[in-house]
Amino acid sequence: RFRYKLYALRAARRALRLHRRDPFDLIHAHQEYPAGTAGALAGLRAGIPLLITCHGSSLLLNREVNWLRPVLDWTLRRAERVVGVGETLRGAIRAAGVPDGRIEILPNFVDAERFRPDGSGGDIRARWGWGERETVVAFLGRLDPVKGADLFLEMARRLHAGGADLKYLIIGTGAAEGELRRRAQEIGSEVAFAGSVASDKVPAYLRAVDIVVVPSRREAGGISCLEAMAAGKAVVASRVGGLSAAVRDGESGLLVEVGAEAETVSALAGAVRRLIGDPALRRRLGEAARREASVRFGRGPYLDRLETLYREARR
Repeated sequence: RFRYKLYALRAARRALRLHRRDPFDLIHAHQEYPAGTAGALAGLRAGIPLLITCHGSSLLLNREVNWLRPVLDWTLRRAERVVGVGETLRGAIRAAGVPDGRIEILPNFVDAERFRPDGSGGDIRARWGWGERETVVAFLGRLDPVKGADLFLEMARRLHAGGADLKYLIIGTGAAEGELRRRAQEIGSEVAFAGSVASDKVPAYLRAVDIVVVPSRREAGGISCLEAMAAGKAVVASRVGGLSAAVRDGESGLLVEVGAEAETVSALAGAVRRLIGDPALRRRLGEAARREASVRFGRGPYLDRLETLYREARR
């Protein structure tokens, strides 16, 4: 707690020093705390308008912390515009006392050109001795309960026990990695962990897989889902938050309901089996997903709207 308070104060002082040296017109803070609080302090002192983008579940979780809630509420009320990356954040932003007229829902964008599905990713498959003919199912994201990495692994265990001839690649790292690796030993060499992957390497990893599963229990934006869609992959995603807004069930991917763990795992496994058994469907969903990512979540429309919000915040 103390460390983050100091960060907000130090970041605010640094912003003010930068402003004195090279004045700027607006502060755009990503995440409401501590970056948003630093921006609010600096903006208040220097008379600079503030825009805050709330990216995900941190806002929902932080508002459950008693000492932090009043800080968050003050921070968000200081902003001329508060942007949520998904509709599920609107209620939490409103609960902080931000008027509806200052709330904007602007989903994440993805640079579809970076994720152009060129090449096979054979060099990455070769690291684990996987050939081009093998079907690889991937998880991409932070390894924690919110992102559902444990659900992915349990789905893999169920598919493996049912005789499915698949490989599973877990891309990412996080607090649950050690436990997940231990549980993966029960499945065997079919499960591989890529660890932390630099953002510029993610497109290559996505080219190396066939299906991407996004089993989040809660998700405001779902950038990993958008990246998989931009890469032209068939996506299986939870019907929650921003994922249900990004994926059109049966058109650009498959959505599954999130309920009791056993039911969710069964639904995930069933969706993957459906894609395995129908290569034409897998190909059609992947092609549609790339079109959706390019048109609905492209960089151009996002930046145009963001520029408008900047102008509105400065009025």
